[in-house]
Amino acid sequence: MNYTLGFIICEDKVLLIEKQKPEFQRGFLNGLGGKIEDNEKVEDCIVREVKEECNMNTISSDWQHFCTMFGCKESKDNISDMEYWNVFCFVTTVDYIKFNTILQTEKEKLQVTSLSAIYTLNNKLLGNISWLIGMAIDFRENRAFIPPVITYTKLSLPLKF
Repeated sequence: MNYTLGFIICEDKVLLIEKQKPEFQRGFLNGLGGKIEDNEKVEDCIVREVKEECNMNTISSDWQHFCTMFGCKESKDNISDMEYWNVFCFVTTVDYIKFNTILQTEKEKLQVTSLSAIYTLNNKLLGNISWLIGMAIDFRENRAFIPPVITYTKLSLPLKF
């Protein structure tokens, strides 16, 4: 399974979403994104998901890939099988006018959060979101590293710290 995760940043704010599904993410804040469809390019997925989740129009060149997370978990159907997943993480910066075009949808609850408040929300954030946002900002501002691949084992997928 392949997914995208994106952070939209405007000045000192980031747009997050309170997840309703999958169940293990329910109630936690996360970036926008979702499952990559068959024959869909990674960059096209983040554009589509952002449009679906907050009605913001972006294009693939707006997004910078800053990290990929890779992991595996036991299959629901066969405990001896492993399901592998990738999450391609992106960041974009938008101006104040475009940031104010976001619309609440019926599916998900959006939350605009101050970047300085991210670390005070640890009990509401999906476990790795605070440091992913920090990495996204560093990459956006400095571009001083090659986007890393972060590998999770089936036992290390973070939900809360």
